[in-house]
Order: sequence, then C-alpha cells, then structure tokens
Amino acid sequence: MIINLLRKVRALTYKFIYGIHDQDFISIIGVTGTDGKTTSVNLLYDCMNVNNDSHGKVGVISTLGMKYMGDKFIETGLHTSTPSSKEIYRNLRILKRAGIKYVILELTSHGLEQYRSYGIKLDIAYITNITPEHLDYHKTFELYRSAKLKIFNMLKQKGLAIVNLNDNNSRYILEHLKNIRRDIEIHTFSVQDNSINKNTMENLKADVTLRIIDDVKENESLINGQKINIKLRNINFDITTHLIGEYNVENIGGVFSALYFKRLNMKALIKGISDFKSPEGRLDIVQTKPFTVIVDFAHTPNAYKNISYAFRGVVARKIVVFGCAGHRDKQKRPVMGKIAGDFADILCITEEDPRMEKLDDIYLDITKDIDKCNKKFIEGTNLFRIDDRRDMIEFVLTKLVQNGDYVFFLGKGHERSLCIGQVEYPWSEVGIVKEFLLKDN
Repeated sequence: MIINLLRKVRALTYKFIYGIHDQDFISIIGVTGTDGKTTSVNLLYDCMNVNNDSHGKVGVISTLGMKYMGDKFIETGLHTSTPSSKEIYRNLRILKRAGIKYVILELTSHGLEQYRSYGIKLDIAYITNITPEHLDYHKTFELYRSAKLKIFNMLKQKGLAIVNLNDNNSRYILEHLKNIRRDIEIHTFSVQDNSINKNTMENLKADVTLRIIDDVKENESLINGQKINIKLRNINFDITTHLIGEYNVENIGGVFSALYFKRLNMKALIKGISDFKSPEGRLDIVQTKPFTVIVDFAHTPNAYKNISYAFRGVVARKIVVFGCAGHRDKQKRPVMGKIAGDFADILCITEEDPRMEKLDDIYLDITKDIDKCNKKFIEGTNLFRIDDRRDMIEFVLTKLVQNGDYVFFLGKGHERSLCIGQVEYPWSEVGIVKEFLLKDN
C-alpha cells in the first residue's frame, strides 16, 4: 500500500535527520503485547541498570515517558505508548548524545501497523500476550495479531525472539517465526499450572519454566508479594518478588528469558527482579490500613481477568471503580462489566476518557450483561453511577468504604489527563485518591 510506503519513508527520513545509525547502540529491545508491556519494559530497565556493563547506559521509551541515566525523564505525550516516528528518532538522538548504549522500546499495535519505529533494528523482540483489543482500529483480531507480529520483522539477523507459551497464540507465533525468520534465535517460557490461561502446550517444552511457590490467598501476604521458582536447563532456584499475580509471573518470565539468553549477569538479573516494584499506576498499592486502596491502569477484559484472579482469595468486601473509554472498542464494555461484576461486591461506574461519546451509552454498554453476574446488583445498594470521576472517588473514599475493604480504581493508572469532549483535563488518579484519603483522616 502507498500509505505504508510513505510511512516507511517518513520514518527513515527522521532517522537520517536525527543522525541515528544502527551502530549507535549496543542493543535495542522491543516489547509489545496487549497487557504487561509497561511493567516488562520497566523491569528490563531496572535489571539492566543493576548489571555493571550496562549500568547507567540504559534508556527506556514507554507509556510512562522516556527515562534514562537513573533520574532523567522526558514526557512523550498524553495517551501515548509509541510516539510518532519523528519523536522516536528525536528521543533516540537525545539518548545517543547522553551516552546511552542500551535502549528498551514499548511498541504498540498502532505504532507497529503505522511503521513509526521503522528502521530500528532490534536485538530482542518479545510479545507479552495477545488478546482482543483496539478492534475499533484494527477491525478484526487477526489483523490486530498481525500488527503485533510485525515486531519480529524488526529483529536483526541472529536476534532473539521470546515466546510466551501460556499465550493462546504461541503456536501460531512459533509457526509464523518458522515461516518468516530462519535467521533468528527463539526461546520460550511458561508458567506452570497457569490457571488464568489454560493454553494446552502438548509437545511444546519451554526453555524457562516458572512456578508460584506460595500461591498466596491471605490478604496481608498477597500485598507483600510472592515467591516463585525458576527452572531452566540444569539451573533451579527460588526468587522473591514484590510483584503479585500470575500475570506478573508471566512478565517476569519474559524479562528473565530475554536477558538470560542474552547473557546478562545472573546475579544482576535476580537482584533486579527481587528489588523491582510496580511502575506508577500498575497495581499501585496506595494504602493498606484501615482499608486497602489500589490504582491500576487495567482497561482490557484480560487485565480485569488478571486482577480478579490475583485477588481471588481476598475475603474482604471488594469495591471496583471503573469506566470505559469513549469511541474505543465498544464490544469489550459488557465483557468488562461482567468480569468486574463477578469479582466485585460493589460496582462504581464512572467516566474514563469519554471523549465525545454520551456517558449514558457507555453506561448501558457496561451494564448490558450485569444481570448474568454471579450476584445481583441493585442501583443505590451495590451499584452506583456518578459521572464525574473526581466526585466518584470522593464518594467512595469518604462515604462508601469501610475498614477492611479493598478498593480498586481501574482504567486511568498513571495517565496525566482525562479527555472529556475534545479537551484533555489535567489528571492524577493517585494524587486525587491520596487527597481524599488525607481528608478522611
């Protein structure tokens, strides 16, 4: 298509304008997937910064912005994971001039489909998982998956592809790689007894196997993290992590596999994983007493499923505050409403970047299948709607919550704006939550 050719030319033009050459960086890692990208790239960043050879020479461009040299930070735009080709190459020039030698890129399906990162040669490519998302743009799941698979076209010869065998698309991905890339190295990992994703893996033996040792079900220990076992070849060891949930074990598996097979120092890798804490807005535990408050960026059915499974053993009352973005993937709204309803004791539905769409329509979509949940929801009793998100946060934290409850604020996470109409209003979910927690105290 002519438009794709123009996109490639534009990217290569900016690569030339900003003076970026393949030899400028020792290694570039690309990560894509429906969920877990931001956690994975930031875990990669921390692990590589522990390593003596790469310490202080690592940069990451992700949903959270561009970070390098420990405390250097540059915004990359609102609601942006993969910037434009102009911004990507301009940021790479900044990293190059700062002496950065290792770069980690978070790559979205939009960015890959639009060739924003075209011209970049990856040493490692990893897909966290693929579940239906952004179908308003890609139209079909097959086209969405095809966009994700473009990350492997960016690999150098003898580059490394990491495949998550727990993902339902793993067989398809392995067949795809066999057909298009015979010049790369492929390694796989899996989480044993994965109850979230029961993808059958007959005849597929993972190079790296992870297993949760203490599948924590008690409230306190759940919040404190978990212990996992990692097994590969003739190595078998246990490691503790602050990250909780089976889906985060998958994130660890991808990062560990990528860096282990690229010969990162094992001690640095283990320390990086053990010390790492969730990025801003990713299972962000704001407080635990007298009730627990968690802020998370979850905005897909798979992310909702992951959170509900991670906290399945919590016996306390669970309050879930969420909405769905306007003009985005309308078909996923009733699915998310149903997952949230099966998990929560109380549902609080509010705005989440409604843009130009009517909140009444979004609310009707979310609650379409709510009568199919495993409990009955009654408006004003355990189902609440307040359109203004700030007012909803205030209502939940000053009038609704009780000691011992678990409160989940989902959808906005780290984002710094709330889009209403055509205006991006300044926003900080964690900041506003903390504001009302302080008032209540």
